[in-house]
Amino acid sequence: MGINGKNREQFRPQRGLRQGDPLSSYLFLICAEGFLRPIELAKREGRLSGTNVGRGNVSISHLFFADDSILFGEASIDGENNLKRVIKDYEEASGQLVNFDRSLIYFSGNVDLATQDQVGPILGVRVSNNPEKYLGLPTMVGHRKKHAFVAIKERCVKLLSNWNMILLSTRGKERSVWGVRHLLEEEMGWQIGNGEFVNIWNDNWLPGPGNGSIMCQNIDIRYSKVADLINKETNTWKHEVINTLFGKEPVKAIVSIPLNPKIHKLIVNSLYPGARNISFGGEIAGTCKVSWPIWEPPNNDTIKINFDAFFNQISRRSVSGIIARNKEGLIMAACTYPWENIPDPMMADASAYLQAIIMVEYMGFQDICIEGDALTIMNKLNSKEEDKSCICNLIKEIKRRGNNFRKLSFRHVPREANMVAHVMAKERGRYEQSRFWIKEAPNMVEIMADRERRNRSPGG
Repeated sequence: MGINGKNREQFRPQRGLRQGDPLSSYLFLICAEGFLRPIELAKREGRLSGTNVGRGNVSISHLFFADDSILFGEASIDGENNLKRVIKDYEEASGQLVNFDRSLIYFSGNVDLATQDQVGPILGVRVSNNPEKYLGLPTMVGHRKKHAFVAIKERCVKLLSNWNMILLSTRGKERSVWGVRHLLEEEMGWQIGNGEFVNIWNDNWLPGPGNGSIMCQNIDIRYSKVADLINKETNTWKHEVINTLFGKEPVKAIVSIPLNPKIHKLIVNSLYPGARNISFGGEIAGTCKVSWPIWEPPNNDTIKINFDAFFNQISRRSVSGIIARNKEGLIMAACTYPWENIPDPMMADASAYLQAIIMVEYMGFQDICIEGDALTIMNKLNSKEEDKSCICNLIKEIKRRGNNFRKLSFRHVPREANMVAHVMAKERGRYEQSRFWIKEAPNMVEIMADRERRNRSPGG
């Protein structure tokens, strides 16, 4: 032992380290250092290969966590025998024994079952397909980084939900209310009263098809509120200003809006059909009763695909929104795909269905259930008669591709059960080009999917 920089006489310890001993806190480090030596020797001699990670192919042979260790090696008979020899050398040198009853072996996904059956019994430990957690955290994360920590997030949410509302400050409640308002406003439209609270360029306030927002290339900063377009004395629209700012279709939509300065409220467009009227500021103009989406998970290993389409009649453009989820409600894939020269909503829905099939083929799913709220499309796909409508080529292509799957079913669902796909389609404002996500989705979509997952009922 070295003391004050000098080597002292050798001695043989007669008792183990006790609690309170100055060396006790270093006990695990001392043991880990002893275990590290035979591992490094085996790597230098080529008996232990470890595993390569990252773009730089960094080789990792072990990870030490206090008195727990993770060893990486080749999934072969020679690899396991070499690993067993390293452990045996450590046991003989240190006098310690590995507790194999509390150990397990985990194989990566590219190791076939025959190899697992040969290699597993060599160490005499349990073979696990689902690695255990360490200190409450998953030991294996892989590509599904968000899903690996879902349980931790849910525990935090559960703890927070148990807080007594009485303990919340008035300021905290106010922030909560305004946070909900912002969420609802994204998919609701304003009913115009005096126009003082509605932004011309950012809010949804136009009646008719679309999401109710102004589609305009040039924004005149002299006009910001809808109130700037209203003659307050006569309570009528300023037609001259409106004709200067907007095109023919927006002008028709604007002047068709009846004005009532005593009413200022949000009305639901298409996202939450169960809701009615909401008022902010001033007198309450109505009540709010939101029916959240009802989505049922698939059975067994089936992947459920929900699709929807956003159609803009003016630009003759549509955007397909598609999301794939498993029986646990976890997102497996998602995409938005724009289409040009789309004549009508039926063509938009059929194109969205075709894109859903294409995405599923790309992901390699074999057992799938496709859901959508386009009843016409579903009827045509279920029909055995040859389709002769304007979308007959799309229907034929969908049916042809459908033969490539082991199991394929599709069914019509109400809009309430298809809301996540609906929101995916309305993401078209952010993504001009086609976009794909693997095991994740845009933030708003993930929030809704997570809510549906927590509220889901068994079956599907």
